[in-house]
Amino acid sequence: MTPTRPARRRPPSGRVLGAWTVGALLSLLAFGPPALAQPIERIQSLIDQGDAQGALGLLGEVKEDRRQPQRSAQLFLLRSTARFMLGEREGGIADLDKALRLDPSLRQGWLNRGALDLSERRYGDASSAFEKARELDPQAVDNDLNLGVPLVLLGRIDEARQRFARYIERSERPAEAHLLVAKNFALGSQLALALTHLEQAIGIDERQRLIAKSDPAFGELARDPRFQRLLHTDNWVPPLGAWTEERTFDATYDAGRGPLLGAVIDALARLGIAYDSRIDVAPEWAVVWSKARIKVSALPDGRGTVTLQAAREALSRTEWQDLVDRLLAQIDYQLTPRIPR
Repeated sequence: MTPTRPARRRPPSGRVLGAWTVGALLSLLAFGPPALAQPIERIQSLIDQGDAQGALGLLGEVKEDRRQPQRSAQLFLLRSTARFMLGEREGGIADLDKALRLDPSLRQGWLNRGALDLSERRYGDASSAFEKARELDPQAVDNDLNLGVPLVLLGRIDEARQRFARYIERSERPAEAHLLVAKNFALGSQLALALTHLEQAIGIDERQRLIAKSDPAFGELARDPRFQRLLHTDNWVPPLGAWTEERTFDATYDAGRGPLLGAVIDALARLGIAYDSRIDVAPEWAVVWSKARIKVSALPDGRGTVTLQAAREALSRTEWQDLVDRLLAQIDYQLTPRIPR
C-alpha cells in the first residue's frame, strides 16, 4: 500500500528569555508536594496541572478550623500557591503566613516562604526558612540545593559550591541536578560555574541541552559565545557497539528549514513510530529521539544526512534492520516530488 503524504510540521525552535518571579524561583528549587489527605488531593492535582483557577474554585472560602489546624494549614497553603500562580501576590503571602502559623511543621510552607524571600531579595530570611525546612526533614535530598541558593546570591560562592556538590552527589538524577545547579549559578551571575554544570548535565543526558535553550534562568548567558557553542555542539557519544546506519539524501537541512528534517518527522508519523516531540534543532544539525537516536545533518555540498543509532540492548538485530529499512524508505518517499492529479 502506498502511503499518503501528510502535511509538513516544523520542529520547535528554542529561545531564551529572562524573568524573576516567585513561580520561576519555585521551579529552581527541588520542592515536592505536601502530604495531603485524600479529600484535597484533587486540588493539589489541579495546581500541579497549572489550573490555579480550577483549584481556587474547589477550595471555595477557606476558613480556619481550630479542631483541624493541620488540615486548615494545608488548605491555606494550597490557596496561597494558586494565588501566586495567578499573580495575586498579597493574597498569596497572607495565606502562606496563615498556613505556617497554624502548622509550623509544614515543610512545604517553609520552602515556599524561602522562595518568596528570595524573590524579594531577603536572602538571610530565605536561608532561615530553608534551614527550618531542613530541620523538619534532615534527610531530604533537596536541603543542600535549597540552602545553597541564597548563598550564591549573598556572594558566598565557596559555601554554595559545597552545598551543591553534596546535593548532586545524593541526587538520583544527576543530569537534572547539574541543570538545577547551573540555573541557580546563572541567576546569581556566576556564569562560568553555570556553564560548567550545564556542560556536565548535557554530558550525562543530552536532552538537558534542549531544556537549557528555552529556560529563562539562562537569560544572562544568552549572548555568551561559550553558551551558544555549548548549545550548538553535538558531543554525544554512542554506547559501545551501538547499531549505526547513515544515509545521504539529495535534500537540504538548512538549519531545520529545508525539506529533510520535515521528511524525517513525517516518515515517523506515517509509520506510527513514537518520537519525542521536543526536537533539538541547531544550525548544522537536529536530533529526534525515538526508538533510535535520529540525527539530521547538513553537508558542505548542500545535501543532508540522516544517521540512525541505537544501543544493541535496546533493539535486536532484526528489529534494528526493520526500523532502518522502513524509516529510510519512507523518508525517500516523503522527499519524492508528487505530480498533482
